[in-house]
Amino acid sequence: MSPAQSDEPGAALRPDLEHALRESQDKFAQAFHASADAVAIADFPSGRITEVNDAYCRLIGYGRDEAIGRSGNELGSWAQVSDRE
Repeated sequence: MSPAQSDEPGAALRPDLEHALRESQDKFAQAFHASADAVAIADFPSGRITEVNDAYCRLIGYGRDEAIGRSGNELGSWAQVSDRE
């Protein structure tokens, strides 16, 4: 049964929404990775880094694979650890 034939409310809209979500994610990724500003995305409250851009890697001196999974504290990206809190 195609989404247009489904009894589920809004099923016909789902492909359009999924396409819009993919486009939004692509735009975010392009802006994130193209930014000249150092940017890291971290899990809260652990502070574990889940994504970094090239500018962040240049700033801290670690590669992407080295940074992901570690905290900013472990990488020394905080001048003072208390700044994170």
